[in-house]
Amino acid sequence: MAIRLLDLQLLYGVAGAQKHFENLCADLIRTECSDAKGVRCEPGDGGVDVYVGDWADPEGISVFQVKYFPISLGASQKDQVRRSFRTCIENGNFIVKRWTLCLPVDLSEEETVWFTNWKNRQATDFLAANRIDWWGESALRQLLLQPKNSGIKEAYFHQEHVAQIREMYHMLTHLLEDFVTRPEESVMTLALRQDAKDANLRYRDEVYGPLHTELKRIRDELERAHGRTGPYPLRILLGGEPLPGHLRYTMPASWGPTFLHWYACKEAYRLYGAFTLPARDRLNEIEEAITAYHAAVEEARKAAASLLSAHVAQALEAETQLPDYLEWKHTYKDTPTPPPYQSFPWFELLERLTSPGSYSSEQIAVAWLRNPLQTFGWLLAGRPDEAGQCVSDDYDRGVAIPRSLPLFQHTLTRAMPKLEEATQFQQARREQERLYRLVASLETALLNVLINIQHEYEGGSPQI
Repeated sequence: MAIRLLDLQLLYGVAGAQKHFENLCADLIRTECSDAKGVRCEPGDGGVDVYVGDWADPEGISVFQVKYFPISLGASQKDQVRRSFRTCIENGNFIVKRWTLCLPVDLSEEETVWFTNWKNRQATDFLAANRIDWWGESALRQLLLQPKNSGIKEAYFHQEHVAQIREMYHMLTHLLEDFVTRPEESVMTLALRQDAKDANLRYRDEVYGPLHTELKRIRDELERAHGRTGPYPLRILLGGEPLPGHLRYTMPASWGPTFLHWYACKEAYRLYGAFTLPARDRLNEIEEAITAYHAAVEEARKAAASLLSAHVAQALEAETQLPDYLEWKHTYKDTPTPPPYQSFPWFELLERLTSPGSYSSEQIAVAWLRNPLQTFGWLLAGRPDEAGQCVSDDYDRGVAIPRSLPLFQHTLTRAMPKLEEATQFQQARREQERLYRLVASLETALLNVLINIQHEYEGGSPQI
């Protein structure tokens, strides 16, 4: 049977695999260099896991740094490599003449390019680039399969146990239903591991918990919109999408609902078996549903601006015919000595909005519906009163306008019947309903998983 270093995870669990991999690397290095020694981490290891040579040797020592990265070298992993290397070569207790990174997987093409460019930048007079290297699964497995290392292979990879566990794992993978319908089985594969408790708690902290937090916030906002007590969310931030311009200089707490965790970690979830394939498909379906919802909202917003423009024009024209505005124009504005600027802020704004060649009614409508205002979100929820409040608040932030609110609310209320008849408006609501059903189902399932883990390993119910 072929040896895979990631079988350590099946044999010893997620937490145990890291320590066993470190010990395995140390044992294999010693078979090549009998004087190799390890360094106890207390509190740190000085950037050294295993070394060959004498620390006092002016020619330097060979250092091996072991990193259990079972997926790939992402930004975080690359940063760890850089920091470990820097700690090692800046250690004043020895000189480094060779540095080798040990990994349980081989580097990809992109990762090899990164490592090559990185090591060329780190080269010094004492440590040439060709003495900065890495050993992946291929190199370590080659050592492991040498006849002299058969005892090490059997000590770490009990062949009979590996065969049985693989067979059971694949059988359960095919038999397990999606945890959405049978949540108590979503972690059955973890029973194969000796540290099932640690694995379950790690899944709770790193996988299920963060995802549930995001889904619960999305569900809460969609429920409020459905009940007309909150606006439709205009944007749910997705992993892999650029941050919208209006959010780039705001604090993350003000971004609104997000669905970032699944994109950032989905490859890790596949390897560790936190979700069955149908569950992963549902998470991907939510990503697709969010994208479709965004597109539908933007199309509805464009249609709404066009439909709203006629009502905006009528409302502003009616305002300019009111007696108090006409009196202001005649008595104050058009006199030889007009009052100071902002003495009559609403009338001054109204004049700017309605002056020939200034703004079209559609441009004004677009401004009312733009991000980050929640105007359009409230219109989708069927609340023109709240939508009008948003527009009024936006104007008020720039200048006090005591009589703006009734105008905005009345205008949007008159436009609502036409908006609700629009095909794009109806499509945005349908996409919201579809997204809500997907999110509600998965959020409930994740809650059940968290409750099961809490009852099984810690007692009581989780604080969610």
